[in-house]
Amino acid sequence: MNDHEDPKQTFMYKLSRNDHLNLFNNVILMSSPQDSYVPYSSARIQPAKPSGNNKIDLAIFEMAKNIWSRISNDMIVRIDVDLRSEKK
Repeated sequence: MNDHEDPKQTFMYKLSRNDHLNLFNNVILMSSPQDSYVPYSSARIQPAKPSGNNKIDLAIFEMAKNIWSRISNDMIVRIDVDLRSEKK
């Protein structure tokens, strides 16, 4: 989301407003709390409502709302993976 100063003008924000996920019968969201690349809530398309006026946090929350308003819950499967391992 660094391709424009206004988060609502970024490619990712605009992508959240299209209906292309409806072309699929099933959408699988894989997430892991240990993932250091994609935040857990983002991988689940489940960000918390922002408490302040941070433009990026607000845009991310709106992106999730945009996506969920265009798809049905019965086509989504969420898989959470726990990657913790014990040292031996």
